[in-house]
Amino acid sequence: MILSPSRILLSLGLLSGLAACGRGPNNAALPPDQQPFTASGKSTAIEVLDPSHPDQPFYHSMGNVPYGQFLVHTFRLRNLESQPITVLRTIPACSCSRVKRIRAIEADGSEVLGNLELEDHILTVDPGQEFDVDILMDTSKVTPNTSKIAILRVITDSEVQPYLTFEIHFVADKWFEMASPILDLGDVPLGGGVGATLQIYTRPTLHHARLVGVVEASEGLVAELVPIEGFDANWNLVVQAEGQSHKGLLRGYVELSHTDDQGNGDAGRLRVPVEGQVVDPVVLYPATLSLGVIPTDQGMTLRGSIQPLGAGHRVRVGSATVEGPSAPYLSVSLEPLGEDSFGRAVRVELELTCKPGAPPGPLNARLHVTLDDESVESIDRPIHGVVQ
Repeated sequence: MILSPSRILLSLGLLSGLAACGRGPNNAALPPDQQPFTASGKSTAIEVLDPSHPDQPFYHSMGNVPYGQFLVHTFRLRNLESQPITVLRTIPACSCSRVKRIRAIEADGSEVLGNLELEDHILTVDPGQEFDVDILMDTSKVTPNTSKIAILRVITDSEVQPYLTFEIHFVADKWFEMASPILDLGDVPLGGGVGATLQIYTRPTLHHARLVGVVEASEGLVAELVPIEGFDANWNLVVQAEGQSHKGLLRGYVELSHTDDQGNGDAGRLRVPVEGQVVDPVVLYPATLSLGVIPTDQGMTLRGSIQPLGAGHRVRVGSATVEGPSAPYLSVSLEPLGEDSFGRAVRVELELTCKPGAPPGPLNARLHVTLDDESVESIDRPIHGVVQ
């Protein structure tokens, strides 16, 4: 197969862009950690209006930015050719950035939005017309506290300048580390009443940034920031769910204030994602009753538990039965733990057994548990398994 000169140029351009996720040659106008990767000089067909670095018009530095945020920078361009130029496609060199929007500016100030989903025809720009390229950067996809240059290529049908290489430099500052990226509340009973703790720390040998307090928590969450005694730069974030009225996924956040890297002020913000699953106040674990593959001559036993979730909540099981065609080959037993004088237990252990001699094939049965509880009257689950 013989490649055309234009395809060879495109392939070389892509390879150079992908190889550019490292440091490039020095440029006396910029600090060493902000050097552009390409020798992008002044345009001959497309002009960058008001560039931040006139000698490198397709380069821009955003400096130090908070880690985890989305950033957008807009390059305003003008078509200097005497004929229209069509933007064909965009190609990012790494996963941290992409072209968010391309739009042309009409003489009356109105906008014509390019369609990034079109192949080889995103937008046509008339001679002398201005157009914008908005570049979105996801700082959570880069190594924090290190210099990064995001590179994107825009391919046009210009015979003079078919390839535009945009380079955006930034350092994603991450002053605080969390024991987990999300504070997971796990199963939350209707009405709330359970919580979880997440440890957050920083490295005092690198800077003096410190957490100050809770600024905001999303609805249904109560949060407290507790310094860990004996440590200058370690905290516990304690979050409790309250007043939950609907079952399903709980998703929220807690926003914390912090100082600058010198330990001054409280203008910094750290957002901690919070997730959980709102369920009935009494649950059966495991949620799916699967005995798996059951040897017909041996049988199989599944162990689980019936457990109240709220603090101080106890449960009393009335009965547990198995129903369905496979019921004669299945048995269930219960063992309350920590019963009080009223017969209410902190937890009820459950054993579900498929007896030896069950006929081959999938099980067809359900477990039905009745509860003496005002919030949950019964639990009903299908029983899965295949006898072989």
